[in-house]
Amino acid sequence: MTSLRQAARQLFRYPAYSAVVVATLALGIGACTLIFSVVNGVLLEPLPYPEPERIVRVLQINENGRAGDNISEPNFSDLKRQSRSFVALARYSAGVQPVSGGSEPARAQTASVSAEFFDVVGVRPVLGRAFLPEELGVGAPRAAVIGYAVWQRQFGGDRELGRHTLDIGERTYAVVGVMPPGFDFPDDAEIWTPTELWPPGESRTAHNWRAVGRLAAGVSLASARSEVSIIARRLKAEHGADTWMADAAVAPLHTTLVRAARPALLVLFAAVVLLFFVAAANAANLVLAHAIGRERELAVRAALGAGAGRLASQLFAELLVLCAVGGALGLALAAWGADALMALAAERLPRADAIAVDWTVLAFTCGLTVATAAALSLLASWRASSATFTVHNVRTAGGARRSPLLDGLVAAQVALALLLVVGAALLGRSFIALTNVDPGFRTEGFVYMDVSPPWPDDRAELEPLVSFYEELIERLGALPGVDAVAGVSLAPGSGGGWDGTPVKQTQPDEITSFEQLAAVMSDPARSARGTEYRLASEGYFAAVGIPVLRGRGVERSDGPDAERVAVVSRSLAERLWPGEDPLGKLVQFDLGGDLRPARIVGVVADIRDLGLDQEPRPTFYGPYRQRARSLTVFEIVMRTTAPARVVPAARDIVQSMRTDIVPQFRTAEEAHAAQLAPRRFNLVLLGVFGVTALLLALAGIYGSIAFQVARRTQEIGVRVALGARPARVDPVTALRSE
Repeated sequence: MTSLRQAARQLFRYPAYSAVVVATLALGIGACTLIFSVVNGVLLEPLPYPEPERIVRVLQINENGRAGDNISEPNFSDLKRQSRSFVALARYSAGVQPVSGGSEPARAQTASVSAEFFDVVGVRPVLGRAFLPEELGVGAPRAAVIGYAVWQRQFGGDRELGRHTLDIGERTYAVVGVMPPGFDFPDDAEIWTPTELWPPGESRTAHNWRAVGRLAAGVSLASARSEVSIIARRLKAEHGADTWMADAAVAPLHTTLVRAARPALLVLFAAVVLLFFVAAANAANLVLAHAIGRERELAVRAALGAGAGRLASQLFAELLVLCAVGGALGLALAAWGADALMALAAERLPRADAIAVDWTVLAFTCGLTVATAAALSLLASWRASSATFTVHNVRTAGGARRSPLLDGLVAAQVALALLLVVGAALLGRSFIALTNVDPGFRTEGFVYMDVSPPWPDDRAELEPLVSFYEELIERLGALPGVDAVAGVSLAPGSGGGWDGTPVKQTQPDEITSFEQLAAVMSDPARSARGTEYRLASEGYFAAVGIPVLRGRGVERSDGPDAERVAVVSRSLAERLWPGEDPLGKLVQFDLGGDLRPARIVGVVADIRDLGLDQEPRPTFYGPYRQRARSLTVFEIVMRTTAPARVVPAARDIVQSMRTDIVPQFRTAEEAHAAQLAPRRFNLVLLGVFGVTALLLALAGIYGSIAFQVARRTQEIGVRVALGARPARVDPVTALRSE
């Protein structure tokens, strides 16, 4: 304590020096703490479930060796029945559904989960219960477990769950349980319902479900991987082309949740480490200059009997005080920055709710602070005990010698700062190039309205939607300020949606059974696996600016009684009919249980649905009137210059026609900005780090020159007195000449 008090008094003697060192360290430690809090919350912090290391995802691997998130229901059932590595294995899917029955209608993320889901995650409702066995079957009483926030928002926290129901789509569910606060797995789910209410799927080439399991006690990840791989290969040998699962893999759930964010976060952490090194080099420059300026004082202490250890401990105490103050300010900056970062990127970061300045982050900051103090004190102690120490102190006249270490620290600062600046510049150039990429459609002047229907028990329930969408499009087109209206199953630029494998046919009756279809699908010369599937209305391509290259687009005459037709993207036409004219050719694309082929009537340009940095995927467009059983998702595109006036009117129209559909709106500008948001986020942070590092480096250069000039004031005065010209006395020129 005595050393710390002496250190504090000593530092108060040099307030400017102390303030600059504290500010420099606060910037470096604060930035490092901020990014570490993100890395810790997203990548390092375990999932908030009991024994999270035992929770895994089961992934389907196709013939090309690519692991996919989804798995078919029959394959999942076989894996569950034959494996012994899991104490519980569940499947789930999630999507937005219209919900009513509480305080107000809303759209909520609803997860359909199988019986063992809550056993897998190890989390039970805090109020009420999970699903009973008699609620797990087709035709069983419908039950729902709701999230804590939904319970508070819709039912005011009423503990009498037995008197509450929710209408999810057109079906009524009894509320039987409430999950703990913060539980939102999977995909920010707010409501959970049983998958067993749906008839079991029979297609092994479907990929509608994700699988999650809890490893049995004593079972390692490697042994579970080996077992599911053996089972998957056995199923492939048994079913052949009827299944796309050639193999299977097991991965920790935590790894799969954060894998998309990991590369960007690691790059940001590397960048902030460079920034910290720049700040530390700047602080070291100041500390070394300060130590050189105190040579006489330290020499006197040594002459009075202070040993090297005593001097070193005093220097460490002084620097520990400086670093502690800088670390405390840095921690405050990180806490403030974490809130700003969450406001900027919470929707794009997985596990964003785990980001916090907690005890782990505090320990990291304390460790970084002490390590910095130790490194700086070693540098100052080395200077104080250097072999030339005495020689320097007996020189009472003449010029002061330069310190190569000071110059080296300045050079290191500049090099690291330039590295960050160049990295930010390259990222900026990449971002600018990305913004100049043509997505293939217009990205402004639109409002997208999601009017997807509730999930049906039977696809036949979707057929009345055709007349509903016809009338809705007609009424929306009559609104003032609406220049064009069209419908599509997924708005352009929204990412991947329904996909499958279209196959080309030579005769209308060539494929008459699903067995024949599966056989043709296995022929790469006749199929195009991974093709996006869209349903569109007339006028869609003109409304969103997708050029029609050949033939025509969808027309109103393409009704349910007319010949089935389709419009394909250029890349799909080139894959199925290379070097040929695709117009008039037949293609089979079954996603609704109908084997009638469609005749190609048009070819349109490719669009970048998956992102501006992703190559366009081949896309199949069918008239929505001819494929009503696939209308599980539908959006209305309205071209307008007055969205503030159009949106309320459009909402009223939808609610007046169908109260079970709660529309959701977003502008094309918002959708386009969301595509660029991850890159913009990285660019902003790296740019801020680069500019900060450059300013610190410039401050270090200025400080080094100012220190050298201050030490050589007497020498410069002598030179002037002896008649030296101003150019020869210029400090920078004089320093460079040595």
